[in-house]
Order: sequence, then C-alpha cells, then structure tokens
Amino acid sequence: MKLAQRNQVADPLCSFIADFHAGSDTEPVKILHLILDEKFIDFVSGLFSENAGAENRFVLQSSDLSVPLKHVLKTSLWRQVDRSYNRSEEAGHDLNWCDCLLIHFMTGDCIRLMQRIPAHVKVLWSGWGGDYYHFLCDENMLYEPMTQALVAGIKSAQQAKTVSPKEMSKAAAVQEQFRREVLLPSLGRVDYFSAPIREDYESLRAALGARFTAEFIQLNYASIDHTFQNADAAFSGQNILVGNSATSTNNHLEVFKILARLDLGTRKVVVPLSYGSPEYREIIQAKGRDWLGDHFMPLVDFLPLDEYNLLTSSCSIAIMNHVRQQALGNIGFMLHQGARVVLNARGATYRYFRRMGIHIQSIEEIESDPSLISTPLSAQQAADNRKILEEIWSYDVVRANTQHIIHEVGAHKGSDA
Repeated sequence: MKLAQRNQVADPLCSFIADFHAGSDTEPVKILHLILDEKFIDFVSGLFSENAGAENRFVLQSSDLSVPLKHVLKTSLWRQVDRSYNRSEEAGHDLNWCDCLLIHFMTGDCIRLMQRIPAHVKVLWSGWGGDYYHFLCDENMLYEPMTQALVAGIKSAQQAKTVSPKEMSKAAAVQEQFRREVLLPSLGRVDYFSAPIREDYESLRAALGARFTAEFIQLNYASIDHTFQNADAAFSGQNILVGNSATSTNNHLEVFKILARLDLGTRKVVVPLSYGSPEYREIIQAKGRDWLGDHFMPLVDFLPLDEYNLLTSSCSIAIMNHVRQQALGNIGFMLHQGARVVLNARGATYRYFRRMGIHIQSIEEIESDPSLISTPLSAQQAADNRKILEEIWSYDVVRANTQHIIHEVGAHKGSDA
C-alpha cells in the first residue's frame, strides 16, 4: 500500500510549506491549548513548542487546584484553572489573544468557553474518543452481553445509593437541555477536527449531518520513536495482555470466558486496571481470580511508561475487545514488538488497521481457532506491521502533521469563522 493512501499522514508538500512558514519572518500563529492532566500532553506540547511557527499558551483545566499534577510535568503552563475560568476576565484576554483555540478533549467547560470565542478565532477540536462517542451510538452498543449486564448492575447499585428517581429525572432533563441548547449548536463553530483514526471522523460526520462541517486534520499524541522506546526487540515471553484499563468498554468478561476454557500452561494473563472505575475494577479482579486463577495478573498501580512497556513486552498476544476506538497506544506498541493483536471486529479500530494492511485477528477468529493464541506471527508478518506503523506514526510523520496544523491555521488566521 502506498504511503499516499494512508490518509493519517500529512502531505510532504504541506510539511515543506510548514517548514518554510516556520522559518520565515511571518508572525507566529498564536495557539491557546485547553488541556487536561493526562499522560500524553507533555509529548504533544513538545511538538508544538519546538516549532518556531507557533506561539503556544497551555491552559490546564482542573476540578481541584489543590491536587498536585500527576502527568503534565514538562509542559510550561500559562494557567492552571478551574471551571470559574469560563466566565473570567482572564479567559476573555486569552481568547482575544489567540488565532486558534485547540481543545484537547472536549469537556462541558470547553463547550461553555466556546460561547465566548471571537469570530476570527479558529477552533480545532482534538477528540480522544470519550468526548465524541456519545454522538455515534447508544452506550449499550459498546458492550458485549455479559459486560452490558455487569454495567447495568453497577449503575443500578450506584443510583440506589446516591440519588432518587426524581433526582435522576431532573439531572437527565438538565443534561438533555444542555445538549440541545448548548452542545449541538456549538459543533458548528468547530473548524477542524482530529481523532486518533479517521474512521471516527467519518462516523461523527455521518451522525451529526449538516451541523458538523469541520475539516479533518491529524494531530498525534505519540510516536514510535518516543512512545515505543522499548519495542526495538521482539516480545520476550508468552503471556497474554488483555485490555488497557478498568473501564467497561474493554469487555473483559467475554475475553476471560474464552481464556478460561484453554490450557494456559504457565502463561499469565496481564490485565491493566490502574485507571478507570473503582467499582468495575473490583469486580473484574474478582472475576479474573475466579475464572483464571493463578494465571490472572492484574496491574492496579500506575507504572512509568518504561516499566509498563517492559512488562507488556512479556506478552506475545494482546486481546483488546473494545468496540469504540481505545487503547491505540497499547495496540501500536504490541504490533511494533511483533506480537499478535486480536480486536473486536465490530470496532472502528479493527476496520482502521485492516485498511492500513496490518496483520490482526478478530475475537471471532480466536474463538473458532484457539490455537492462534499460541501461534506467533511469522517474521514477515511482524516486519510488515512494523513497516506500516513507521509510515503512519514515526516522529517525522507526527511532526509533519503538527506542522501542517500550524500552517493551515496560519493560512486562514484573521478570517471570520
């Protein structure tokens, strides 16, 4: 497959133009970044900060300003704010200063802030998945049957403890009013939209219709060179990686059921659960111990990236049973290592990697042929996967995508949205 067909990659001409633009005497593009305390923000802030064509201000949104930052440690912050920022004089100054508002994950506070954006400011919404999947489908469509029943039970127990039916109805009405009167009208103000995979953009455009006219533009939060730093060698063991978090969209139970029927020998089932829902984590740990016994190896504590990569390097296969786009970093790491990756065939990520030409399997395939779990990819298949990943996620490509964003905004700055 030719590089030009991989539409996640910026056109080389755009890269040249952006380089020229960055090195010229043109005034830098002023970009106001709305960020959260997430682990990949330092990487993307570095991408923008190293480009002379942009002047960046990073505003970190926090629900509690007294809590020390956990992930954003290298990014130079312009402000750290709570939700009062939306109505503040400082926000007005920041919005008038910038040429582009770049929203890294669309929160309700971001939506409210968008109501104050001057007409000339371009808006780039960099979606991560959780901030737009509610537009694409009903939540229940993201779950397989056992997981759906589990989620319903957790929600029922939570509601019984915290709110009355009357309060639930009132909260639902307020949420629907916000969606109808604020959220949906604001989508027309978005000029550019980025998602980890283009398939999500196409689905979002189809779901929202005429109210969503944003152009697709690719922003990356990782690269092979930086994120997959321990992936130079092949995997070192035969363990099995399942999921990426303590979130129900992993559909853990369905995978545990498949693995419980197999002779796993000495293999461990490594299950990252360091972030997500505490209630869901507790149940998954109990089910994992019951169904998989000593094979079950939950990861409940947050690990530095190098330690996490080293541990997952012991896995020769990764099973990611998400229907929604999720765990792209984990999937990319495992593919780059030469491991076999199994995805849910209903998911956009499965379709994306198939389109890219990556050698992957579906959950249905390992159910019908369990020997695949113990069968490594051929050397040629592993090499093919690594080559394709480098074509879409190398640092040079990721940097070119960032330069393209800066050039695109710079070419249209000052014009009314």
